[in-house]
Amino acid sequence: VDFVFHQSGAVETRAISTGYILSTFYSDKEKPYGYRLDENINGNLHHHIFHFKADLDIGGTSNRYETLEITEEVAKLTQVAPDATYNQIRFDPNLKQTEEDAVFHYNFSLPKYHIVHNDMKKTKYDVPRAFRI
Repeated sequence: VDFVFHQSGAVETRAISTGYILSTFYSDKEKPYGYRLDENINGNLHHHIFHFKADLDIGGTSNRYETLEITEEVAKLTQVAPDATYNQIRFDPNLKQTEEDAVFHYNFSLPKYHIVHNDMKKTKYDVPRAFRI
């Protein structure tokens, strides 16, 4: 596992799998489950799963987790015409109150940002110090 720390503050994680393939004997019935690699060898369909746990604190341990739900709204564009509209994206904060609320079910069609912040530590603009996961 490689960790790359970028100048922007982003942390990149790279993981590669090494070793030998765990294959099975090839037959026509095995086609949906892998690819033929040699005369009698089937490379099986499989997954590589990596789990990471990070303890990320901002100015102490009084941190909160929220998501910024990305939504779309139709806004009036009265500068152009009285009935003109355009689609505007926006975010709606959703503070998680319990660990059960924080369980994440990934959905590609509903984008969101994951934010960890500390209400007790603010920027000079009175915004809580935070980072996006």
